[in-house]
Amino acid sequence: MPAKKYRQLSVNDTPVMGRKYKDIITGFQGVCTGYTKFIYGCTRVMLESLVEGKPETYSFDAPGLLDLEDPMVKAEPARTGGPRLAPARRSAPTRR
Repeated sequence: MPAKKYRQLSVNDTPVMGRKYKDIITGFQGVCTGYTKFIYGCTRVMLESLVEGKPETYSFDAPGLLDLEDPMVKAEPARTGGPRLAPARRSAPTRR
C-alpha cells in the first residue's frame, strides 16, 4: 500500500485551528490550538497532543508542518453566558 502524501504548509499558509498537523523533523503530531505571525513573516504553530495521558503543547515553524487534512476537533462555540431570558418577576407583596 503506498504511503499517503500530505501537503506541506508554505510560508504564506494560515494554519487552521482544530486541524491535525505533523512536524517533519520530530514526527510530533497534534491539533493546532494557536499560531503566531511575526512581523518578518515567520509563523509559529502551537500543536497540542496527549502524551502518556497528559496534554503537551509544542511550537513549530509552519513550513515544517504537514497538513494531515484530518479535522480532528470540530470547533463549536461553547456556551459562555450571553443573552438569556429575563428572570421571572415576583408578585407584589400583599398585606395579611
